[in-house]
Amino acid sequence: MKPCPGPSFSPRWWSAATPDVVAQTYRTAQAWKNDSPVAAGAVVNLDDQLAARFGVDTATLTVDADGPDVAAQVAATLADRAERQQFTQSYRDRGFAVVDDRPFGRGFIPTWDLRQSSGADVDQATIDVEPKHWAVHAGRNDLGELVPEYFCTDPDAAGLTRPVPPLHLVYEDWWWEMAAEHQIAKAHEQLMYNGATYGVAHVRGQISRRYGVDAQKFAGTPDDLHARLAAVVAERDKAPVTDKTDNDRRDAAAAITASSASLAHQDARGDLPAPTPTSPGDAEQSDGA
Repeated sequence: MKPCPGPSFSPRWWSAATPDVVAQTYRTAQAWKNDSPVAAGAVVNLDDQLAARFGVDTATLTVDADGPDVAAQVAATLADRAERQQFTQSYRDRGFAVVDDRPFGRGFIPTWDLRQSSGADVDQATIDVEPKHWAVHAGRNDLGELVPEYFCTDPDAAGLTRPVPPLHLVYEDWWWEMAAEHQIAKAHEQLMYNGATYGVAHVRGQISRRYGVDAQKFAGTPDDLHARLAAVVAERDKAPVTDKTDNDRRDAAAAITASSASLAHQDARGDLPAPTPTSPGDAEQSDGA
């Protein structure tokens, strides 16, 4: 398949193009966009299709004279996606949920923040028992190799508990996004026991801001604080909340459908733009025609 920008307007082209072909087509379109309307249109179309189909925002890719160009970064990004897709297929087949981006928050608890009922760390055997309670993200180790990263989506159903966290985590905003109410209550109590005045004040400030609760009133009664925080969460859960992730997925799917329908209509009429010339001689012949 030759890297000519013209055919990139067709949905059939996208179903067959490899990452290298997409990248070279992007490179050719960029090189000729100031001299050819077809190439200029192809750049816009390629940007739109890369965003809708693969979530690649070319505007965020860096352009460095001493580093890879945007086309090379597009190729690397698409190749990485393909490698991850192949790596995670066996997990999909076994019933695990697979997430493209490393998740965070209350719905995805990493293994380091989980314990078995016996108090032991979570091991592979525990994870493999019920894959439906786990999500997998393909991460990379220090050698650049893909490795599975596991996140429990329902610790209660999986029979797992969440321990008192290392107290330094209370100063991390990301921890508060995933912390369970009993962990917050126990961390508050532990900091009071340790006489950590600043830590206690910090935790109380976070509880007030995030839950609207005055934790000082529950000093010495962590179970009561836990119950109060849990009640606040229960009240919030009653209110419908729009899932931004679902909205993003629907928007992406709609963009692909609309774009593909429009391009397929052009394709059927046979009025797709002619391929962009790849040399000055070709350009002159095209203009002469």
